[in-house]
Amino acid sequence: MSRAARLTAFSGLDGVRVVERDVPEPGAGEVRVRVLVAGVHPLEALIAAGGIPFATPPLVLGAVGAGEVETDGATFRAGDRVAILGNELGMVMDGIWADHAVVPERLLAAIPPGLDLAVAAAAGIAFPTAVLAVDQAGVAPGGTLLVLGASGAVGAAAVQVAVRAGLRVTGVSRTAAGAAFAARHGAEHTVDLSAVALDAAAAELAPDGFDGVVDPVGGAVTGAAIKTLAPGGAHVVLGYSAGFTADVFLPDVVNFGRRLEGCNMNVRGPEGLRAAEEQSLAGLASGDYTVQIAQTFPLEAFAEA
Repeated sequence: MSRAARLTAFSGLDGVRVVERDVPEPGAGEVRVRVLVAGVHPLEALIAAGGIPFATPPLVLGAVGAGEVETDGATFRAGDRVAILGNELGMVMDGIWADHAVVPERLLAAIPPGLDLAVAAAAGIAFPTAVLAVDQAGVAPGGTLLVLGASGAVGAAAVQVAVRAGLRVTGVSRTAAGAAFAARHGAEHTVDLSAVALDAAAAELAPDGFDGVVDPVGGAVTGAAIKTLAPGGAHVVLGYSAGFTADVFLPDVVNFGRRLEGCNMNVRGPEGLRAAEEQSLAGLASGDYTVQIAQTFPLEAFAEA
């Protein structure tokens, strides 16, 4: 038998139960993975609340993690250490909040030697998304990039990806501690929104405007950040943790040729996502990128995570 955290009803995480089930058997194109680490992301809470129309219970949650292959497939063999990088998992098929999971091989990547399983699992959504967003912003080496939410998982990843790409990064956070966190991850400048308004800080740090903005947070700060863009620059939105709506003064976009663009893990198709995933794992293995794991939890304590 094998345990799994299964969503049984759209009632938030209260609708998730840890159940016993038969060890799942893989079908064509799949392998069985013993899940050793599973990531927790706001996406799971959104699904559990009914926020993803095509994700319906009963459904085992969990999209990203790491583990060991137990059955031979076309690409992977039993014993291989793999990162599970499937944003389809836990949405359109059972996910990996479980002791064992059946995973399509196309959603797996080999973990580089020496890379900790928990670190590989933590890379699953934040770093590939950050890689895609920084690339979409289109800032040339030596250019300036404003990263909002720079102390969050995706924001901190974007700071690191951009710095390693040769960009001059300004990290924005709502607190002094968050700004200091962004600085430790390589931001050349930081903005603590509890101490200074974004427009005032931008006027000093980038009087001609930032060449690009990466925005994982949305909400009120989005409209303020667009005003800090240089003419023709791109403001790339890849999340909305601070709010689903933004007050954007459209003349700020139209009159300066600024671009407001959306980004997600699928914008470059399967090949683009796989390249971003491989870059993320390689960067973590080499030490170019780092991730902080504050705490780990047993499967039964998923709601606490």
